[in-house]
Amino acid sequence: MNNKEEIFQKLYSLVRNAAKKDSVPIAAIVSNKKGEIIGIGQNKTNKNIVTSHAEIYAINQACKKIKASKLQDCTIWITVEPCMMCLGAIINAGIKKINYYLENEKFGFVKSNHTFDLSKMTIHKINDNKEKNDLKNIMQGFFLKLR
Repeated sequence: MNNKEEIFQKLYSLVRNAAKKDSVPIAAIVSNKKGEIIGIGQNKTNKNIVTSHAEIYAINQACKKIKASKLQDCTIWITVEPCMMCLGAIINAGIKKINYYLENEKFGFVKSNHTFDLSKMTIHKINDNKEKNDLKNIMQGFFLKLR
């Protein structure tokens, strides 16, 4: 069995398990540059927790396994096109290669949706200079300590 087949079989097993447990059947795997599986995740969202997506679990497990926050040489395999939140996590983790099987016309953000309809939302940019400066100072101080 080649790596792609092994990854698909693992993804398929995860989504079958999820479906049996009445969870959204989405799974994700992170593989390293050698093709070894280093992170596995499946959706665990429910009515109280909406951010427990498969990609997040797989990325976190991979980072923990390699003891790093960047996965530059890794690939993520996902059963369904990632949503905007998960695409953001993938980008933040430094993953450059995304493989997915199914499009997600409603929430997918790689191919299906490149823009958002924000017409039903109220968006307001706060222009309080003191508050903005206070927040900016904290952010700058935090990042200065890291350098």
